[in-house]
Amino acid sequence: MPKVPILMPQLGDSIAEATVLRLLAAQGDTVEADQEIFEVETNKATMGVTTMCGGILSDVFIKEGESVVVGACMAMIEATEEEIERSGEIPPSRPFQPVRNPFPRPRPPPLPGRKNPQASTSG
Repeated sequence: MPKVPILMPQLGDSIAEATVLRLLAAQGDTVEADQEIFEVETNKATMGVTTMCGGILSDVFIKEGESVVVGACMAMIEATEEEIERSGEIPPSRPFQPVRNPFPRPRPPPLPGRKNPQASTSG
């Protein structure tokens, strides 16, 4: 069965992350479309994260108390192609690869007086 990601939603224009308060469903549970499965808290509000489609909660990548950035994959749902098509979220022909941190930190610039190890030395 294909897997559908549950991504940390953008909960407000200035919200970049949220803290997971409670897991309302466990790995292996059967879930319905639009079911609230996680409760998260930002500095402004407490909200629920819901499913896009029904299926089996096959993977959970988060823990209670953990901070999660917007866009990060929180969990995966194994769903039938019919259930995915019914949700209208992700075409089943396009597999999804979860990303733990969609916003990697940039590398710092090299220190003054030191060679850049990434610069080409061939000549």
